[in-house]
Amino acid sequence: MPVVRIHKARSDDVERVEVDILRAPNKITTGCLTLALYQSRPVADKTLPRTLSVGVYALDGTVLSEVSSLTFDLADEEPRLREKTVVLTLSRAADDYNGQEVDIRLQETIPGTSQTTTYKSHRVKLYKRFESDFDD
Repeated sequence: MPVVRIHKARSDDVERVEVDILRAPNKITTGCLTLALYQSRPVADKTLPRTLSVGVYALDGTVLSEVSSLTFDLADEEPRLREKTVVLTLSRAADDYNGQEVDIRLQETIPGTSQTTTYKSHRVKLYKRFESDFDD
């Protein structure tokens, strides 16, 4: 007599890891911005990895820095080992937004599409001095 086993995994209790911006600045004063991002839990059977794009954006959507892609897939139990650092360099487009508020955005791609959505953001003031170090 054949025996058939059916195992249906629950998909409603599977979720992606949470990611937070650690030590987020209140203002940007240099051409490079260093951010620490923290993965809240280790990846496991029911906790899936998350891939995010990180960048600085003007409120009108203009990209003001390079955009870096990071995958948060760490399985380490030690919290300090689940921290990642990213350095973003501002572009020339940032010159036009000096003295204005801008967003540090964590964005992710909607599965099955090429569209992105903002996962988290942090608003900061851009106070960068745009003078040359070589002027007399």
